[in-house]
Amino acid sequence: MKLEARIQALGDELIRCSAEQANEQTWLDRLITHAIQDPQFRIQTLRFIDVLPSLDDDIELTHHLQEYFADLQTPLPELAQWGLSKSNKPWLAHIAAPLVRMTVRGFSRKFMGGSSISNASKNIDGLLDNGMLFSLDILGEASITEKEADEYQSAYLRMIPDMSQRLNQRNVTEITGHLQRRVSSRLNVSLKLSSLYSQIDPVNFEGSIDTIKRRLYPILQCARENNTFVMIDMESYDVKGITLRVFLDILEEPVFNDWSDIGLAIQTYLKDSYDDIQSIY
Repeated sequence: MKLEARIQALGDELIRCSAEQANEQTWLDRLITHAIQDPQFRIQTLRFIDVLPSLDDDIELTHHLQEYFADLQTPLPELAQWGLSKSNKPWLAHIAAPLVRMTVRGFSRKFMGGSSISNASKNIDGLLDNGMLFSLDILGEASITEKEADEYQSAYLRMIPDMSQRLNQRNVTEITGHLQRRVSSRLNVSLKLSSLYSQIDPVNFEGSIDTIKRRLYPILQCARENNTFVMIDMESYDVKGITLRVFLDILEEPVFNDWSDIGLAIQTYLKDSYDDIQSIY
C-alpha cells in the first residue's frame, strides 16, 4: 500500500474509533467497573498509572503499554484499543501515546476529589449521600525544593480544619463508620513524607527524620484538634527505614502516644513487611 493510502486508511480508522469517545462517561464507567471486578486488570492499571508520569518518551510509553496490557482482555474504549494495537509500531508511537495519556487522564480524574476544597466538598457530599466514607490526600510527588515542602505542609494545615468544619455541619450518623470496634474519625487524610522534605535521603538518615518531624508534627496536632485520622504512606523502598522510624517516634511522643487516629500503610507484597509490622507492635 502506498504511503498516502496508508495514511488515509489510518485516518479513517481513527475517525471511526473516535466516535465512541464522545460519550466519555460511558466508557470511563465501564473501565472503572472492570478495574474493580478484575484484580489482574486493576493491578496492571494502577501500576501503569503510577509509572506514567515518568514516561516522557512516546516510544518508551508504548513499550510499557504493551508490557502491561497486551496479554490482558482490557475493556478499553475503541480509541484506546486502537492506540494499543498500533503501539508496537515505532512509527505510530507518537499517535498512540497521546491517546493512551488521554485515556489514563480521564480514568485518573474519576478518583480526584477536586482542584479546591469547594470542589472536593461537592464530590464528598455525593459519597456521603450514598452512605460511603472517604479518604483525602493532596496530590503531589516528592518535593523538589524546601519551598515546595513548606507549601505542602501549609496545604494540609488549611485543608484539615476547613474540611472538618464542613463535615461538622452534617448529621454525624451519616458520616461515621466503625474501625477496630470504635467510631472512626469523620475526616481521613493520607500524606507522603517525601513531600515534607526535598532532601530526604537514607544517607542523611537522622537529618531527614528531624526535618520531616518538624514539618509533620504541626499537621498531626492539627489533625488531632480536628478529629481527623492520618495515614502515612510507605512510598518507595529507599525511604522505608526513614518512614518507619518517623512513625515509631510519633508513637513514643507524649503528646501523641495516647492518640489512636494515626496509621501507616504497609506494602504487604514486600518480604520484610511482616518484620516491619512486628517492630511496630
